[in-house]
Amino acid sequence: MKFLAGLVLLASPFFAIAQSTVYGLPLKARAIIDGISYKAVVNKDTSVSIISNNGKSTKSIRLPIDYSALWSFKFKDFNGDGFKDIVVEFSSNTPGDCDVYLYNHTLKNFTNVADIDRYPSPIKIPGTRYYYSYHHSGCADEDWDSDLFIIKNYKAICVGNISGNACDEKKPGVFVYRVKGKDNKLIKQFNIDIIKKYKSYKWGFIDAYWKRNYRKFA
Repeated sequence: MKFLAGLVLLASPFFAIAQSTVYGLPLKARAIIDGISYKAVVNKDTSVSIISNNGKSTKSIRLPIDYSALWSFKFKDFNGDGFKDIVVEFSSNTPGDCDVYLYNHTLKNFTNVADIDRYPSPIKIPGTRYYYSYHHSGCADEDWDSDLFIIKNYKAICVGNISGNACDEKKPGVFVYRVKGKDNKLIKQFNIDIIKKYKSYKWGFIDAYWKRNYRKFA
């Protein structure tokens, strides 16, 4: 378990960061969680100072993290438990490359979700424990993948995969796999043209398929 790129912080509440674009801009963010106010400020050396105030005392923690590579900070309820979490998106060749830090109401702190960086642009399926991601896999984004995953003990675990392949002239298609550890089992195959039936193209297909079929990957 870690906080923000490797810094381990397991004592006392620390921070929540309001939605703010930080690319090329100083970060000034505030939030209130569990009645405690938090403020995050990027210092001149691009490290971050986190200030918490419970109305009686103020704490300041300086994190030796370089935020120049970040695209944005958001605080939002990522896992649907009613408490705001932290989503940090990076400036990267992979859109949606991010880290997620879940708020622990009992311990009053944030814990990094291990391996979440393998699942860009994660989206939670409402009312379930499942999430899905999207990333391009080559051929000018004509080849792509979407992973279905859960978060267990602060670790992202893949349970399914949709792989779109439009560039292979011999075997184009959309392939659905059940994933268990390192084993992938093909359970469904579609003609690549199926994505054209959706208004938002492949993203529409991905969203619809996972919402209809996530139970098959339990």
